[in-house]
Amino acid sequence: MKTKTVVVVLPEEDWDLFQETLTLDSKSAAFDKDLRSAISKALERVDVSPVGARDRNAVQFPRLLAEIYAAGLTVEQERELCTSMEITRQDLYDLLERADAEFERLKKGLDA
Repeated sequence: MKTKTVVVVLPEEDWDLFQETLTLDSKSAAFDKDLRSAISKALERVDVSPVGARDRNAVQFPRLLAEIYAAGLTVEQERELCTSMEITRQDLYDLLERADAEFERLKKGLDA
């Protein structure tokens, strides 16, 4: 059975706090033995990798769409996208505008 995964992006110091708390919880007699064991096993499975903005899908996908929006699409490209996505031209441009707005929002956070 394939294990589902999620990606959580948070500041390193927040991860350090979570990891320390969970590590202490996994050793605390205040928690049920099975829960302590489950916490320990979960911590062993965590894959922590520093992630720069260029590596983050949550940043790069809106950026890609924002760049496509800025560059523009030919009529044929619009038609092909709308057909393959089963959306209207207005829906397509609504998505591109949302991506552009999201990327602008993200850029403000990245510049901070």
